[in-house]
Amino acid sequence: MIRISPGEPLHLTQATRHYLLSWVAARDRGRAVRGTQPGEVIPAIEPDQVRQVVVDHLRQWPALVHEMTSAGAQAYSVLTLCRAVHLVVEGNQVSKLATARYAATALPEWTDLITWTRQWWYEGGSDSGPGYP
Repeated sequence: MIRISPGEPLHLTQATRHYLLSWVAARDRGRAVRGTQPGEVIPAIEPDQVRQVVVDHLRQWPALVHEMTSAGAQAYSVLTLCRAVHLVVEGNQVSKLATARYAATALPEWTDLITWTRQWWYEGGSDSGPGYP
């Protein structure tokens, strides 16, 4: 599979089940730069299959986030978990900002952490600064 993300060059990567989330986003909201629209080429993907991929991915997170110690990595982790909660509960993918707002209300015991995360991510937080207090 070919992949490009902010800060990295176009490169080949192993296609895994996790990329199913990218296919869903491309199918549902993507636009062709030229040629056929993604929704006409990418087959429909069952919502239960998408939820299962998210749940499977979340089960791997304890091992992954243990090494994420910078403020940016912490913020990324929290926003990713907010997106997962939204997808599992509401059944659709939305932006990191929208899911942070959703999760801050849906999970009041985590509101302070989610608020810090949203501010760090969208107001120019720095990895050289402290993480969540």
